[in-house]
Amino acid sequence: MISELFMLWDRNSSGALSMEELVHVLAWFFGNDAEQQSRMVMASADLDDSCTLTQPELKAWLKQQEQTGGPKVSDFAPKLIAVLKADGPPPVGATEHVRARRLRKKEADALIDELFGLWDADESGDLSFSELQRVLGWFAAEVADADDEARLPLADSAAQLALSIADADGSKTLDRKELSVWLHEQERAGGPMIASFVPRLCARIREEGMPKRPA
Repeated sequence: MISELFMLWDRNSSGALSMEELVHVLAWFFGNDAEQQSRMVMASADLDDSCTLTQPELKAWLKQQEQTGGPKVSDFAPKLIAVLKADGPPPVGATEHVRARRLRKKEADALIDELFGLWDADESGDLSFSELQRVLGWFAAEVADADDEARLPLADSAAQLALSIADADGSKTLDRKELSVWLHEQERAGGPMIASFVPRLCARIREEGMPKRPA
């Protein structure tokens, strides 16, 4: 798995990852911080001080990260391989590439405002546990490929998680600002891109209406 990842990551087939190649891919995860993160990786993993990473160095570093509580290779490597195969490495100027893929905050907030208006079924100005449960459970069930019987616990868990993370004022609801902050934080942490999933979610709610509350 690491061999395949390395081969796709090594754009010039030199047998070693340069700083530029590190930045190109890490920009997908860290955005404007990709260069700093790449320097940290290089400082930790470049055992021969060549300013490049060979496949054994990358493998050793990933194994070390996994052993110290970092992400498991088996979890993220297949996803990264799939992205590299589908899209290829980001072009030169990876930081600008990632910035261009993200909407400016003002534009993203306009999309979130539209989503909130559709999601707030009772027009209370807040997303209740039930409203969170209905939409988040809808997608949790899809991801887990769950049947109707399994949907309720998934919906409950998804709504509780959202409130535990995003409910800044302890109201047990999410207002427009809390939803916006949460979605932006998820995107910065490598979660779904607002520009990608919010328009799709808006379109689905318009077409199908709000999901029924899990029974």
